[in-house]
This record gives sequence, C-alpha cells and structure tokens, in this order.
Amino acid sequence: MKRMAVIAAALMLVFAAHKAVADDVLYSFELDVGGGNFIPTNDGWFSFGNGTTDAGADVPGSQSTHSSRFHTAAWSEVSPAMTFGVGDASPTGIDLTAYQGFSMDLKFDVPGDLPSPQVAFDGVAEVRMMIAIGYAEWSTTVVPTDTFNTFAVDFVALTPNYYASIAPYNGNLPALDDAGLKFQLIMPRVPASTGVANTGTGSLMIDQVTGIVPEPTTFALVSLTSLAIVSRRRQRRIELNRIH
Repeated sequence: MKRMAVIAAALMLVFAAHKAVADDVLYSFELDVGGGNFIPTNDGWFSFGNGTTDAGADVPGSQSTHSSRFHTAAWSEVSPAMTFGVGDASPTGIDLTAYQGFSMDLKFDVPGDLPSPQVAFDGVAEVRMMIAIGYAEWSTTVVPTDTFNTFAVDFVALTPNYYASIAPYNGNLPALDDAGLKFQLIMPRVPASTGVANTGTGSLMIDQVTGIVPEPTTFALVSLTSLAIVSRRRQRRIELNRIH
C-alpha cells in the first residue's frame, strides 16, 4: 500500500507540473494603452515587400478583443520575384532561451474585409514562419486560411536557409539570446509547393506571437520511473528473504 501511495503521489506531481506550464505571449499587437507589446512605430513591427497596397494594425485579431498586424499586397502588379511579409524591427530582440519553440496566430484574408484595392486572389497563401538574423533564416512553411489558426514549431524543427547553412552558423540554430534575433513572416509570390505565381490581392495577418515553454513532465516521469524501479527491487528483496 505504501508503494502505491508513493507512486500515486508521484503521478500527482507529474500532472501538477504539466498544468503549471503556461506559454508566454511575446507580441500581442494591441493598440490600447498597456495592452501588449506592440509599438506602432519603426521600433516595433513593420511590413515589407514590393506590391504593398496597405499595412497596419487596426483590424480584428484572433480573439474578439484583439487587434492584429496586417500586410496587403497586389500580386498581379509585380514580378514573380516579389515577396512580402511582416517582421520585428525592435532595437533589441527577446531572449528566447526559456522556450523550446514559438507559435503565431495567422490568417490570410481575401478581398472584402479591408479597404484596399481589390482584385480576386488566386493561388496558395504559402508563408514561411521564421526566426532570422539579417539574411540568415530558420523557417517552417505553413498555409494560413481565411480564419485565424495557431501554427506552432519547435526551434530544432526549423530549416536553415543558405545564409544560415554556412559559417558562422553552419546549419545550427543561433544563440537564442542574440539581440539580433527577430521573428518574421515571408510570403513569396511563387509558392515553392506549386511553382505557380499567385495573382490578385490578399492580406496576411498576424496575432499572438507566443513563446512555447518546455513542459517539466519529462523530468517528473524520470523521477516516477526511478521510484518504480526502486519499488520493484525492494519487493524482489522481500520475496527472496521469504524464500530463504
């Protein structure tokens, strides 16, 4: 009975540790005073890329009380080399060493919701969600829809581009406390998955950039396994003593 009580207590610690973990919202793009980390200047997030027709942070976000950052582009008016996106331009980055990855709430809107020049969009809203230092990028590819979805990725699952695959990084992740490390989203006019150029007008929206906190469950399970092994050994000794 004592052994079962010990194991039960360990299980409770496992579940308590699991429930105690809370991910951290790093950017929320709220414009109200004191509401999030977004600063609507060049020191905050910015939009970039050719073909831009509108950009800002005054549209509904992933929750009813949220606003989000958006970038609208007219794909048909530029060359296939066009890319556009949004990125963190703050003077100092966020120390990411406490996190195992990150998530973003993303949406790709078609004409109708935003007051921009409207031409029907045709194509695939393929987006590279990334961390970057200058031209060195570590990314994953996602395809947002016309409703907000949360896309999450571990840092170790990110793919380095050419500049991140050579020195000084040689394909490895950068130091996660590097002040030059930024979040970015890039949407090419020609998706890598199709090779066919997008046309028309579309708006990429971003909300709730979140740092994913590692769960301590692994460590609790190690402790639980150790307890179980000790318990089995103790029971084995008792049985041997009875035999002798």
